[in-house]
Amino acid sequence: GHRRARLAGTAAALQGSERTAQMRAEQQREVARFGQLALAGADIDELVHEASRLMTEVLDIELGGVMKLLPGGEELLLMDAVGFPEEAIGRMTVPTGLHSQSGYALATGESVVVDDWETERRFEMSALQRQAGMRSAAIVLIKGKGEPYGVLGGGSRTPGRFEGEDVAFLQALSNVLASAVERRSAEERTRHEALHDPLTGLPNRSLFLDRLEHALAQASRSDSSVAVLFLDLDQFKLVNDSLGHAAGDELLVAVAK
Repeated sequence: GHRRARLAGTAAALQGSERTAQMRAEQQREVARFGQLALAGADIDELVHEASRLMTEVLDIELGGVMKLLPGGEELLLMDAVGFPEEAIGRMTVPTGLHSQSGYALATGESVVVDDWETERRFEMSALQRQAGMRSAAIVLIKGKGEPYGVLGGGSRTPGRFEGEDVAFLQALSNVLASAVERRSAEERTRHEALHDPLTGLPNRSLFLDRLEHALAQASRSDSSVAVLFLDLDQFKLVNDSLGHAAGDELLVAVAK
């Protein structure tokens, strides 16, 4: 009887280990596929939606979403989600600060797990979590080279739902999303720098010629006219020669505004 019990325990442990290995392999496949989607040039909205879908399907949880840090740093906006009301997406916000689970992850950079909101004393439950009937939750930071993009989180109506492997999967999705956000930001900066004057921030000659070409084409189709307004600073050279180029730059910036 003892041998049978030991054998049954060993068999159960082996089955559990095999299920864990299969689950990890599935998670790794989905993270790799998500990374390929990001590298293929998918826009951030598409990636945010896919991350929300993946976390709920792979982890078999009811709730998942991505929140973006708003200017000012005091609120996070729900960008996309699964399991939350449709009207909440793009409208509902969560406060930052150490009393908020999301805010704590944002401030510390650490993943934060709440096993059961009914016994949780560290954080205050947000209105968004309360409306969804959430009992347990895991939040990870979406990092950036400068300011974080926001947080990614999963939730369940079952207490104690999130283990270490689940948090690691959420962090892997977050890392892919963070890299994609940084890459898009770098591309936008490069594109902006190529088409704008570095001193004044005004559109440069290349962007002007592009807009002029579009205007002329539209005028040709509609049989209308195009006017170009030319502004000049009289005796600007005198400012540079007498007060120096630094003063000339200050004048250009002031006029540009």
